[in-house]
Amino acid sequence: SGMTEKEYEADCRRSSLSRKAKEALFAVAMELKYSKNDILSIYLNRAYMGGGAFGAEAAAQRFFGKPSAALSASEGAMLAGLLTAPTTLSPTNNLDRSQSRAATVIRLMEGQGYLTAAEADEAIANPAQLSEAAEAEAGGYFADWVMSSGPEFFTRNTTEDVIIKTTLDQRIQRAAEDGLKWIFENKVKDTSKAQAAIVVMSSDGAVRALVGGRKTKVAGAFNRATQAMRQTGSAFKPFIYAAALDLGYSPDDIIVDEPYCLNIPGSGEWCPELVEHPGGKGL
Repeated sequence: SGMTEKEYEADCRRSSLSRKAKEALFAVAMELKYSKNDILSIYLNRAYMGGGAFGAEAAAQRFFGKPSAALSASEGAMLAGLLTAPTTLSPTNNLDRSQSRAATVIRLMEGQGYLTAAEADEAIANPAQLSEAAEAEAGGYFADWVMSSGPEFFTRNTTEDVIIKTTLDQRIQRAAEDGLKWIFENKVKDTSKAQAAIVVMSSDGAVRALVGGRKTKVAGAFNRATQAMRQTGSAFKPFIYAAALDLGYSPDDIIVDEPYCLNIPGSGEWCPELVEHPGGKGL
């Protein structure tokens, strides 16, 4: 149709009489084909539940580290409560607010006969708690990198359940984030504008951890490890020296420091140079 993704999303949110009429027809068509339980199941498997999780099963794993079938009454109530405002009520954003909403759901479950009074009291007295992995919230920058670099047909433009296997090591990721946090809390002034990025790779080139900035507990932030287009400066020298040694050069070899230009396909000629450097000397 020639419509961009943003235009399509805006069109989906636009309210009109014709759209409401179509939605009513679609609703009738769904009820003719599916039972109420089937429709509810489809919805619960697709609805956004906060914390980047779509569907009740993904949310159960995201927040509690267990399958939805193994949830307690308080945990299930917390997930049900997220549907009204998944971002605002997300337990990773505000656990107290999420627990308060869950308590309301528990009383509703009691009133409708899904829980006895004793079961409801027990669930409220022992509110759902996040799993250790959910509390750590490690890997936000890594996840952003994966989602931004993967094909949109499975990272965004899909209604199917997609499992993406990565090389992330949560233990290394948490160590990298904790180390960076310690540096900025103990070695850098609060008023400093300094930033940092960390990339940890194994010998096979797999990225095991990635931190894109000093604010580690965020998602969607500017990722300095993958998005900062800056020159490496002297940090790149060890790679040049290592490559030279690998090619047979020795530390005693003299290299003539003279202008050198090379042709880069698509960019034309490029001549590297240093500011206020006369050149012409041996290195």
